[in-house]
Amino acid sequence: GDKITNRVLNSYVKVYTEALYLRKAEELLKLYPEFGLTPDIQTYTMFLKMFSRAKRVEACFDIYRQIKQHDLVPDTFAWRHLLNVCARTQYYNNGFKILKLMIAKDYEITPKHIHLFYRALASNKLPQLEELKELVWPYPKCRVFFLRPPPAYPTHPEPPTRVRPGEIKRKLKGKRWKKKASNRKNKPKSK
Repeated sequence: GDKITNRVLNSYVKVYTEALYLRKAEELLKLYPEFGLTPDIQTYTMFLKMFSRAKRVEACFDIYRQIKQHDLVPDTFAWRHLLNVCARTQYYNNGFKILKLMIAKDYEITPKHIHLFYRALASNKLPQLEELKELVWPYPKCRVFFLRPPPAYPTHPEPPTRVRPGEIKRKLKGKRWKKKASNRKNKPKSK
């Protein structure tokens, strides 16, 4: 039959990671050695994205350790997902370690890397915002964040107000009635 390759298994991994089926995706990761394959950087990046969306910091750093263990070079998406999970879970110190590691390894830091990290620091008005500015200022594309005032992102959005179902109908009915009444007054009488 057909030979199972990384590309075939990666297509299944993508389906499970996009749907956030954590257990199924982890089971697939264990299948790679059974087929004599080793996961590539795309596989690990999909796992980083999934764990980042699920806010599982330890799992993300376990995947990062596996990347280093297999002597793979993280791509730009892997770095971004690592920074995003640190921002989403407020592990800012780990995020700064990752940024410093990226700088030490001469990776180009882009606005996409630091966007969520910047938002989390700015919305909570944290003092680490200045440290982030010092780290990324040498990268011209990232200066945009610091040349304008920080956004006023709400930390916790206000819950929507509850309206009783009958209340909406009463309000609409009143408006319709007034419109009809005003239309009658303005129309000339026909003979």
